[in-house]
Amino acid sequence: MTGIFPLIVWLFVIEVPFNISPLILNFSKSPVNPNESQTSIQSTLLSSIICLLKSELLKSIKSIKSSGVKVGISIKPGTNVSVLDELLPELDLILIMSVEPGKGGQKFIHHSLDKIEYLNKKRIKFGFNFLIEVDGGINFETAKLVKKSGNDVIVVGSFIFNKENRNELVKEFENVW
Repeated sequence: MTGIFPLIVWLFVIEVPFNISPLILNFSKSPVNPNESQTSIQSTLLSSIICLLKSELLKSIKSIKSSGVKVGISIKPGTNVSVLDELLPELDLILIMSVEPGKGGQKFIHHSLDKIEYLNKKRIKFGFNFLIEVDGGINFETAKLVKKSGNDVIVVGSFIFNKENRNELVKEFENVW
């Protein structure tokens, strides 16, 4: 792997519900220095970093937050959630991937509930303010399970988009959630 680590910045369009537009920025230096980027991230609401160098991750998060940008991080199903412990005070969002990223329609991985409960307990105990989001295998049953475990945000993909009655399903999720 080269020394270039991608930074994904999500721009939220507030007027249009459920619309998220991704913008990929590449920074050639670690840690991320938003003052040196060609595109200012100061106007974004939330950024998410993908980085394999944990030693530089906290510096990157703090640098981004110094610009007034909220920071989130995603972990895959095989990642032990405790690796985030030292980052928790700085994070605004933690995305738990409850399937392996890259292919829609997978079954929910139930040990994701343990990760949600772990993070929720840490959040309550230490007064952290991050949101817990879950993406993958969400349907009416799993939505109830993740909500009960302390989750704040769900991402529903194939369960809705592979059906014809999408509007009805969204309304049902509002009742479940």
